[in-house]
Amino acid sequence: MWLVLIFLLLPIIEIAVFIQVGGWIGVFPTLALVMLALVAGLALIRQQGLNTLDQLSRDIENGRGDGDRLAHSALKVVAGILLIIPGFFTDALALLLLVPPIRALLIRWGASKVTVRATGVMRRRPQQAWAEPIDAEYEILDDEGLVHRHQPPSGWTRPH
Repeated sequence: MWLVLIFLLLPIIEIAVFIQVGGWIGVFPTLALVMLALVAGLALIRQQGLNTLDQLSRDIENGRGDGDRLAHSALKVVAGILLIIPGFFTDALALLLLVPPIRALLIRWGASKVTVRATGVMRRRPQQAWAEPIDAEYEILDDEGLVHRHQPPSGWTRPH
């Protein structure tokens, strides 16, 4: 229910703030600030997204992980998304998410609401160059559904 309320109130809040800011600084500076926030949001998402994926792959390869660092990076990506959304209210929320103590507070609050159960960790084994061949019996059907059973060995199979 609260999510529906947010989606209903957010546009109204954004329009009201647009009107106020536009009245204070004018139309073109207001639009310039919205475009600047869009560019900053795209840059933040690109930078944080790439860094997060790189760090996550390194953590997986090393068999360790830092959930706190990943959560901070995820909140920075959320801040970038909020910057892309046109409006000053969402931009203010994005700027709050860029403050490390506020992110830490949100992470602690979110962690208190989540229960994590780990049952085990699977690690990737190094792949073998070639596995033993698998012998199987098979029949070759042509387009008409005819069975061809007596074909000479192709060199790819071992004699029995």
